[in-house]
Amino acid sequence: MQARIGDSGLPACNNRAVDENRQAPEDGHEMSEADQEKLRKIEAEIERLGRETQFADPHDREFESRLRGIEEKAESARVRQRGAEIERNRSSSVGGDSGRGLGIGLSIAYAILGLTMLGWGVGWLLDRGTDRVLWQGLGTVFGATLAVAYALKVMNRA
Repeated sequence: MQARIGDSGLPACNNRAVDENRQAPEDGHEMSEADQEKLRKIEAEIERLGRETQFADPHDREFESRLRGIEEKAESARVRQRGAEIERNRSSSVGGDSGRGLGIGLSIAYAILGLTMLGWGVGWLLDRGTDRVLWQGLGTVFGATLAVAYALKVMNRA
């Protein structure tokens, strides 16, 4: 009777070998259901004993327990990282709305200042050309009126 090393690292017997699908042995004899069940129980017991004796050395058991601890820490770190990523995504979506509102507010503020100053500048140029002081005030009022109209239009659109 020869023994060989199988996939599980345990010796396997060559006579009356049974494959994964539990087919009949090669010698032509068929196994009854009871025999097949006994064979399954024996194989399960061999696997269990193989796992138990695989780490019989105390250093192997210590290594295995440390390895499990590291795996648990890695998994908890992954969970924390996923939670932080979800939080980051949630805060960025909220930040996008506030950023849009900030952009609208700044464009309105620049429009009010810019159009008012533009009206004042055009009025100043007209006053210099006509030697009067009337156009500077009218240009300022006209620019401010345009700025308020623009601000109302932008606020209604948003």
